Amino acid sequence: GETVLVVNWKWDGFNDSNEFARGMSEHLKSRFSSGDLIDDTKECWTGETQYACLYTDQRQNLWILAPSMSIIEGIQTLFPDF
Repeated sequence: GETVLVVNWKWDGFNDSNEFARGMSEHLKSRFSSGDLIDDTKECWTGETQYACLYTDQRQNLWILAPSMSIIEGIQTLFPDF
């Protein structure tokens, strides 16, 4: 009964992926009240009722927006590249 948003962008190269990650990170920082860099490939933010994580790989980015971190972690397992 929960609603989630999952987007997986695939790019031509590493520079495209990094450029997108920087822009998306800035957007999410302004949208959510807090953000934490988890590690080099995952950055997460929390709001009142939503959580968002942005995963970055060499040529792709994965964004998951969900009502809980446990849902995000479960969905992330469906994307083995991250």
